[in-house]
Amino acid sequence: AIRDLLVQSTRWSVLIATPLYLLCAFYIKELLQILTGDAIINQETLLVAEVLLFWFFSSILTHSTSKRIYMMCGHERKLMWLGLGEAIANLVISLSLVLVFRNILCVAIGSLIPSFYFGWFHLWPWMAKDVGVSSWTLFKRTTLSTLVACLPVLGLLTAVLLQPSLKFEKPWMTLLTHGPIAGLLATILLWRFALTEPERAALARRMPRYTRPQAQPEIA
Repeated sequence: AIRDLLVQSTRWSVLIATPLYLLCAFYIKELLQILTGDAIINQETLLVAEVLLFWFFSSILTHSTSKRIYMMCGHERKLMWLGLGEAIANLVISLSLVLVFRNILCVAIGSLIPSFYFGWFHLWPWMAKDVGVSSWTLFKRTTLSTLVACLPVLGLLTAVLLQPSLKFEKPWMTLLTHGPIAGLLATILLWRFALTEPERAALARRMPRYTRPQAQPEIA
């Protein structure tokens, strides 16, 4: 049961986080304009936001599910040492980069590198070992289908990014027009290519009745 929980929880985290990450990454400027109220966002701020966003996305895939489950299964000591190692690496890398390059982006990169390393090279193999598969097999079972399904969304967002004329002067208008289109495409692709037939059936049963496909009456 714990193995199934590890796999399915990680899989659903990837399903939900991946399209949201793509939308936020491509419209980070508009999001920052809305959040800060500033019409102009400098390049360094955008880069810091992108690095931190990718750090958060990577940590969702590797840290969020595994740490919660392992905390409930008596692995507090090992998690403590991993967390301590990540914190020390974060501090050392961030300070070293700041002293060399003298900019705030180094702090974000200093957070990303140890989180990425400990997540993918320690926590992910740990999960795979407990599930009884290789790291690559676990990646295929939990992540690969979602990433492949989101490739058309990535292509759409890239095409929009290369056409500045498609964006509106007001950032909220851009989000309100582009976001639902990309979100609908992501939903259709994930439903068709990332979910299994039992999962689609289970989700369909939870939908309101008026959205469910109606069975055709038999003709005598």
